[in-house]
Amino acid sequence: MLRWYVAYTKPSSEYKAQTNINAQGFTSFLPQYLKQRRHARKTETVAAPLFPRYIFIQFDIERQQWRKLVSTIGISQIVCEGDRPTPIDRKS
Repeated sequence: MLRWYVAYTKPSSEYKAQTNINAQGFTSFLPQYLKQRRHARKTETVAAPLFPRYIFIQFDIERQQWRKLVSTIGISQIVCEGDRPTPIDRKS
């Protein structure tokens, strides 16, 4: 059964992690918002992670080789309870 899990990324590596996760055949979700950034008297609007250093990954823990996600470029660790990833609960 496909469920969503959370991974903790390395600093400022959310986009790099998402690219590498998707390249491995997993589905990822990186919520973003638009923020204003000022640099050298210019203001620009850029996309930024809503939850810095976190990315959501969807996989089937029983059928997919999820352990390779731990060594994915940009990922620091998978949020686990013991030695198994902790799924995000769906509240109805």
